[in-house]
Amino acid sequence: MSRKITLGFLIFIIFSLTTTFVIAGDGTTTLNAHGPAAISIEVPDSVDFGEIETGENYFNTDKSIRVDINNTGNTDIIVSLDFESGYEGIFENTYVSETKTNPDNDYLYSDFELLIDAPSGGEPGHEWFYIWLDLTNVTEQIGYENQQADLIYTAISA
Repeated sequence: MSRKITLGFLIFIIFSLTTTFVIAGDGTTTLNAHGPAAISIEVPDSVDFGEIETGENYFNTDKSIRVDINNTGNTDIIVSLDFESGYEGIFENTYVSETKTNPDNDYLYSDFELLIDAPSGGEPGHEWFYIWLDLTNVTEQIGYENQQADLIYTAISA
């Protein structure tokens, strides 16, 4: 008898860990199957600032570039930015803003986070930001060859 109760209890526990039942207000029962969160984003292959000069802030200019990101996973995400490990160079002066015209909402790339909703209605979640260089405090000459760095987009579940 105790084995049947233990087995029944064990089956109940296993069943309750894999599915969740929700009783709706109208008396119907809805089954919500919860699977693992899938995180997937689409980002641009590159961002090209063109020719730049020291001493300039490229906020709200044609060199302030819109970057679009699509959330193609199944959960809300937070996207942050970083450069490849050990990078030191001109792109450490990269700033980010959700608007192109309000300098009060700008962030150094490493302090920026962007919330992107999960896909809805068959369309990916979509957000954008503007990215630019602020070189007003840079005094060394900029060499145009080899001025590139890998920008890393990190997405985590919100």
